[in-house]
Amino acid sequence: MFIYINLLPVRQEKRREYGIQTLVLLGLVIVAAMIVNVIWYNHTSEIQKREARLISSMQAKIKELEKTVVEIGMVEKRRDEIIERLKVLDELKGNRKGAAFILNALAWVTPAGVILDEFDENSTPNFLKGKAGSHDDVAEFMRQLQAIVRTPQGIARIIDKPRNGFQVRVELLSLPGKTEDVLINNVNYFFQNVELKRTEQKTDSSPGSHAEKRVNFEIQLSVNYLS
Repeated sequence: MFIYINLLPVRQEKRREYGIQTLVLLGLVIVAAMIVNVIWYNHTSEIQKREARLISSMQAKIKELEKTVVEIGMVEKRRDEIIERLKVLDELKGNRKGAAFILNALAWVTPAGVILDEFDENSTPNFLKGKAGSHDDVAEFMRQLQAIVRTPQGIARIIDKPRNGFQVRVELLSLPGKTEDVLINNVNYFFQNVELKRTEQKTDSSPGSHAEKRVNFEIQLSVNYLS
């Protein structure tokens, strides 16, 4: 005689437990996935925020750099303008070219009895016209022209040549009355090739002249514009 045992309820109970365990495990997996996803999202969001702050900081720095570049450009432009002006000033200082400067030098050495009427700066060589009280005044004026020189200290007039032959004593145009000894090698004559081209003695018939005799003269010379 055989005894039959019904195992179906036991199997069903195990299946239920297995199903519950599966559901719980699946729920835990889903919850863990959600937690991981939240953590990843927060981490990614923080990274994006940091990147946004970094980009904003970099953009601010770029704007500052652009502003600095513009300012540097303006400074360089201003510097170039100043350099150009300094070059012009250096040329004017070195060459001293111009009627105003030449006439200052002429006025410095013109004797009391000499009156200058015309100086042609544009011709080569230059011509100087005027009138004097006598031929001696004309000769003295020419000697004074030949005494004007360039020195490292500026335009000057030779007033003495020491016996040693290495130096000359000059009076500075910029500081009348101040004398200095300058090496001959540092001296360049300002008016060169001074030559009397014409003289004519006439009676001055202009109003108030009392019919005085005057010597009209014309001098040819070259101006040394080089330092």
